[in-house]
Amino acid sequence: MPGVTLTLSPGVILEFAPRVGLLVLGTLIARGVRGEEIIMRPAPAKNIINNMPLIERTVRLCTPQNCTGDEGFVERWNSTTQQWVPVCDERFSERNAQVVCKQLLRDSLDIYVSHGRRFELHHSDMSRIWSWHEPLQCTGEESRLEDCEVRLNGQVYGHI
Repeated sequence: MPGVTLTLSPGVILEFAPRVGLLVLGTLIARGVRGEEIIMRPAPAKNIINNMPLIERTVRLCTPQNCTGDEGFVERWNSTTQQWVPVCDERFSERNAQVVCKQLLRDSLDIYVSHGRRFELHHSDMSRIWSWHEPLQCTGEESRLEDCEVRLNGQVYGHI
């Protein structure tokens, strides 16, 4: 941050995961001494928890309490409006759910799909856009929901 000083003490070792670096917008003070050098190096592979390519998170499961669990209503990220929107598709299938589970790095063999209304009342109800994406038809083999075909005969207009 501008105007902030980052001081690295002698003997400090900084290990960086792949595609991670250090950006200092303020002042960096790094003074090592003989025998206590400041070392910057790649992190050992055994310490890297997930060495997968970075993928933007575009789908999640939400309950009224949280959006971090393994169950809930499916929401997709709308990059245009910069908000999560619920998927409202009366024909959302188990194959679609398998793809969502795969995308969330969850087991896709034991899934359960049900349809129901979602009621939430909170301060941002009026500002949130309650819309859904085009209905999708997945085979279950896709790795991301975005890879599924659009179901052209599936729009249900007037659905709340």
